[in-house]
Amino acid sequence: MHELIVKKRVKLSTFNRRLAGTKYWLTNEYGLTMSPDQANQIKLLRQLYNEEEFLRLKPMKGKRAEQQSDVLRLIDRYDTDKKSDIRKRAICLVNLITANRPS
Repeated sequence: MHELIVKKRVKLSTFNRRLAGTKYWLTNEYGLTMSPDQANQIKLLRQLYNEEEFLRLKPMKGKRAEQQSDVLRLIDRYDTDKKSDIRKRAICLVNLITANRPS
C-alpha cells in the first residue's frame, strides 16, 4: 500500500477503494481481520496525504457559490448603458446561471 502512494502516486479515493477491496477479499476469502497494529499502519499511510508532496492527491475544495440574492443585487446595480457596466452585468449573469466565477 505504501508503494501505491509513494511510487504510483494514486489519489486518496483510489487508495481507499483498493484498501476496502483488499480488506473485503482478506475477510471473505481467508477469514482474516485487521489487527490494531495494522489499522495504525493504515492510519499512518493516510497521513502521508497531508504532506506537501502528496497534498495534490487529496480532493480539493473549491470556492462556494455566490448567494443568488447577492448576484441579483449586483445585476440591478450595473443596469446602465455604460460599456464597463454592461460587461460587469454579463459576468454577473454568467455567475447566476452557471455558478462560474470568471475574474
